[in-house]
Amino acid sequence: MAANAFQRLSIAHRFLATLCVFALPLGVLFYFNLDQIAEKISFATSEIEGNHFQTPLVRLVQELGAFAVLAKQGRRAEVTAKANDIEGLLQTLERRYHDSGTSLALTDTELSAAGLENLQLAKVQAKWKALAEAALSDAKTGEQRFDELVGDIRALIGHVGDTSNLTLDPEMDSYYLADVSSICAAQMLNRIDSAAVFVEQQTQDRALSEEGRKQAAVFATVFRQSDFERITGDLDTAFKENTKAKRGASPTLKRNIEASLSRFTEDTQRYLGLLGELADGK
Repeated sequence: MAANAFQRLSIAHRFLATLCVFALPLGVLFYFNLDQIAEKISFATSEIEGNHFQTPLVRLVQELGAFAVLAKQGRRAEVTAKANDIEGLLQTLERRYHDSGTSLALTDTELSAAGLENLQLAKVQAKWKALAEAALSDAKTGEQRFDELVGDIRALIGHVGDTSNLTLDPEMDSYYLADVSSICAAQMLNRIDSAAVFVEQQTQDRALSEEGRKQAAVFATVFRQSDFERITGDLDTAFKENTKAKRGASPTLKRNIEASLSRFTEDTQRYLGLLGELADGK
């Protein structure tokens, strides 16, 4: 009966009826495709925001390490200059908290709910102030405050990696890149800083003790295996996975990183050579 009714329609009406029949499933399909595209855009935008927030944090780890070494050497003028650099980074960090606090779960309420009160901006700033005051007056207290603050900065890098999707990226190439930016870079810088402070303590009388030589060897081994080989391995995997990506290989990824990777490899080998010489008693 429905067929007969359809046959009685004019060609124009048949055409319109056919459009109506297919419009609904096509509309639903189109809606879900748009929804998936919007979700991917939102995911990528969040990752970019995470990278933007992590950048001053990684630099803070580096600058805090330099500050600790200069304080250990008693170079007050340079300590003051370095403290000014750190203050500038903290001001940048404060702006990032303000801009991204809600989207990256960095509000005081959200951090408290997650048991991460130590990562609240006011507490990070207070710990820096305490470190700056103690660095030149009480070496032992200064070291403790340094370790605590750097630990918080590294925890903050990891937290932002989680809340910005960087550590959850389903694409293998960007996942391994995120491992470098969210974990490895700060870990490596922190390890270099620890080694530098240790060596400064050990070489004040121009010679390493037997225990100091052993510790230098440990630093070299851990740095090579846990930092250098992990970073170079991550980047190698990212390059290989990028060539197989379904979305198509990036024409700039490897090209933009290779020069820095070459310099990093050269500098690291020289650094490991110095640690090896210290381990040998030189």
